Amino acid sequence: MPKRITYLTKRSDLSAEQFSAHWSTSHAAIAVNLPGIESYRQNHVVGGGSSVYNVDGIVELWFANDEVVTAGIDSEVADLLVEDEPRFLSGLVGGAVDSGAPTQYWPTKVWVLARWTDQDASDVLVAWSRRTARGIGAVAAVNIVDPSGPQLTRERLTVNPRPPQVAVCFGLESGQDPEHARATVLREAARLDSLADLDVLLAEEKVIV
Repeated sequence: MPKRITYLTKRSDLSAEQFSAHWSTSHAAIAVNLPGIESYRQNHVVGGGSSVYNVDGIVELWFANDEVVTAGIDSEVADLLVEDEPRFLSGLVGGAVDSGAPTQYWPTKVWVLARWTDQDASDVLVAWSRRTARGIGAVAAVNIVDPSGPQLTRERLTVNPRPPQVAVCFGLESGQDPEHARATVLREAARLDSLADLDVLLAEEKVIV
């Protein structure tokens, strides 16, 4: 099932609460009408800080098939989204990822954003993710950017020229200690020679579709 991930940077004149409120209401009300959308998740960054990629939100979009991905991008709904984005965003970048079907709902996620030092190490990354997830009582989902796919950018918004090439999320259940989980993931991720430019973030998930 085709999936796209987009990284959002809020406007500097908006608080985190204002950014989240607009994204989860006005903007989400437009996005739910994208043709062919199967699942739409918003990940609102609430901890960890994004010193490398300046990410305040992570969009996860799953589509029914490759044909409807193109239809969605070229639709009138997409035009409305582009029009709305500067009302709450200063930056945006995204693209297609190699991933699986929509995951279960997790109230809190630990996200590892990084770039490759060795792009042939995807098997190592998957094995590391599963092992780390077991250690913190979580479930891991690995997203790897498709280097052949087009990058999503906007003329009116800032584009990070070096966005993440890897995004691994660890889903936590209610009652787990997210700060402890993040600290553990950060420590373990720092040992991976195949990854560089690490950001390890806490985010609250909102299931829109």
